Amino acid sequence: MTMRAGYTLLEILLVLVLLGLVAALAVPRLLGGAARARRARATSDLQTLAQALERYRLDAGAYPASLDALTATPAVVSGSVHWRAGGYLERVPHDPWGTAYVYARRDDRYVLRSLGADHAPGGEGEDADVDAHEP
Repeated sequence: MTMRAGYTLLEILLVLVLLGLVAALAVPRLLGGAARARRARATSDLQTLAQALERYRLDAGAYPASLDALTATPAVVSGSVHWRAGGYLERVPHDPWGTAYVYARRDDRYVLRSLGADHAPGGEGEDADVDAHEP
């Protein structure tokens, strides 16, 4: 009885082909999951920001000029206004792609969104904007 000492080239190639097939099927699913997770985090952040904006509006009578106003009590507070001590948020988060959320006040309304992975308006897939629902 003879013992084989190693693998043939055919066996090694077969293993590499099988590993390639598994990777070709698994990698897109894993990457798609990461993109969905980033969009879900952006949606969650936008909901948190929208709630803080609404609490601010209820206390001040108007939406703030910037999101930074949500992180601290204003220096001048009239006696009739009840501000939350320390602000409405600990900090203003950045979107999952590392940029600031877009916020613009328009009288009694506002626009709040993330511009997605491309950091530009519009786009599709991971580049698509994620909007908060306006009041």
